[in-house]
Amino acid sequence: MYAIEFESHIKNGMIEIPEEYKTQIPATFRVIVLTQENILAKTESTTTSDDRPFASLSEEEKQQRIQSVRGKYRGLISSSDEFARRKQEEIDLEG
Repeated sequence: MYAIEFESHIKNGMIEIPEEYKTQIPATFRVIVLTQENILAKTESTTTSDDRPFASLSEEEKQQRIQSVRGKYRGLISSSDEFARRKQEEIDLEG
């Protein structure tokens, strides 16, 4: 695997690739985003501040809490399928 590092900004949902790298990067590639912000801390700060145990909540409150966190951490940890795919890529590169 080959790495290219550059700083960029997101514009209209797109990451701009500097001109000098456009001819070096194939049509399909992996993107790893490193930020100065702690994404986990930002996400956790938006979680409910109600610290009562889940079991003590009313049915309506339980549903509200479930809805507030549903899908919130979806992109933070890859699935086992994604992990297996990446491992296979590494094996293919070594072989």
